[in-house]
Amino acid sequence: MLVPTRERPANFRRFVESVISTASHPDRIEVHCYIDQDDAELDAYMAIIEDLEKSDGVTFGGGVGNPVGVPGAMNQLGIACKTDLLMVSNDDQVYITKEWDIRLDEEAAKFPDGIFVFWFNDSLESERTCCFPILSQKWGELLLYCSPTMMEHFYCDTWLMDVAARIGRAVYIPDIFVKHIAAWAGLAPQDATAERTRGPLYEGRINRDELTYRRLARYRDVDADILRKALQPSTYEIATGRIAGAPLERPEIDRESGTIHIHFDPNNDYSTNFRTLVAP
Repeated sequence: MLVPTRERPANFRRFVESVISTASHPDRIEVHCYIDQDDAELDAYMAIIEDLEKSDGVTFGGGVGNPVGVPGAMNQLGIACKTDLLMVSNDDQVYITKEWDIRLDEEAAKFPDGIFVFWFNDSLESERTCCFPILSQKWGELLLYCSPTMMEHFYCDTWLMDVAARIGRAVYIPDIFVKHIAAWAGLAPQDATAERTRGPLYEGRINRDELTYRRLARYRDVDADILRKALQPSTYEIATGRIAGAPLERPEIDRESGTIHIHFDPNNDYSTNFRTLVAP
């Protein structure tokens, strides 16, 4: 789990404790956090990590560094990780569904080449678009990134989803619920960290990132070609007769597992994606 966090030690503790309490095998999970060296709550973070390490739960990685923004922090954490799966995470998440790790293992096993983007149900974005992508180590090895750093903050998850959709490997797992207690949705106080993302000093950031996302569509096409060359047919592709690497024209439901395989919508933000999905 890749977790950039700033001035939210209580949120960070809540996140990790929810992971431990809901996972079947928390001892298999690594939490890699990136904490800015100028964070006023640095000592509190260190105390929480030291305390949680005493439990029979997750192990910790990551470290303290210069403020580089969320995309930069995600990339540094992802490059350092050696685990099979890389889970883009946030300190305002709370895991709800029990045995989510077993369910995730089941889905990952359906893709022998390890090339995919998964995401869970966060009750805010998941019925529309990817939030908190889950990648394999293979993705990072082939593309040399787990978060695009061309954007300041926004559209990084959409970028990953779009690349995966170009090769038919963007998969939403609706039955795993991870609550996103986001300040921008009015579910948490508008604290200093939230202000750093969407406050007056950063006015226009989301528009700038959207423009960058749309202008660089050709690079996502190049990344998709790199991934496509390494694909092996997945369980779903074999069962449906689909060609590995071919994009979908519209979302499709896996009748066996209930996962939703997302279509490719050229240079779109996928905000209306699920509205085109026919009922099973």
